[in-house]
Amino acid sequence: MKMSEDQIIDLLEKISNRAPKFIAERAIEALYLEFNPILRNYIWKKMTKDEACLEEAIQDTFFEVWKHPERFRGDSTFIVWLIGIARYKTLDWLRKVKIEDEDVGDYLEVIENHEKTPVELIDEEQILFAIKSCLETLTKNGKLSDAQREVLYLVLIQELNLNEIVNIIGCPEGTIKTRLLNARLRVKNCLYKRLYGGTFHG
Repeated sequence: MKMSEDQIIDLLEKISNRAPKFIAERAIEALYLEFNPILRNYIWKKMTKDEACLEEAIQDTFFEVWKHPERFRGDSTFIVWLIGIARYKTLDWLRKVKIEDEDVGDYLEVIENHEKTPVELIDEEQILFAIKSCLETLTKNGKLSDAQREVLYLVLIQELNLNEIVNIIGCPEGTIKTRLLNARLRVKNCLYKRLYGGTFHG
């Protein structure tokens, strides 16, 4: 039987109260048993198939719930909030071990426009290499912030819509659109510099 939002809130209150402790521990265990499969499936399909990352990200997610159950304010559903935590934990793990997402090919979308693009001039292998190099260079040089890169992950790799991203990140829609626009322009500029020796003016 699927757990209701009211049941979830009741469990979070028990975790927050911490008294008696064994009640709080049973509450976090109940949440873990209910949502662990959903998080595992989400991370496996959308982010990485690395088993070590899966385990650590899920454990860190529920540890975060254990430490700060009060941070769930009901602005979204619990599972959307929980996925938001899992996403950050997974990306943090991937950054630490310097693993590039194997679906980097989806970043091809950031250079799509109605003009003649590098996609029309060079083959896919060169494009993938150029995009991956640009992402690494922009991140290393601080020209692509973590916030901008994460919005790209959510839109292009996790295929979430703006409403879902607003619920997960907690930023206004306008802020998210601005981050996405700036991130796309910076990736485009990097690609044009690499491929043409010039700057994109789109």
